[in-house]
Amino acid sequence: MQRLLEARTLRLKKLGIPCKHRKLILSFAHKYRLGLWKPQAEPRKVE
Repeated sequence: MQRLLEARTLRLKKLGIPCKHRKLILSFAHKYRLGLWKPQAEPRKVE
């Protein structure tokens, strides 16, 4: 998770991640750097 938050577009592209997913990852990574968002410790349970 931490590596994704530090990732850049070209690295994500090399991993073969689709464009829409890259945009989403990069937008959350930017919010994380600004301190506006942080990943949840426990994943939510889907019922």
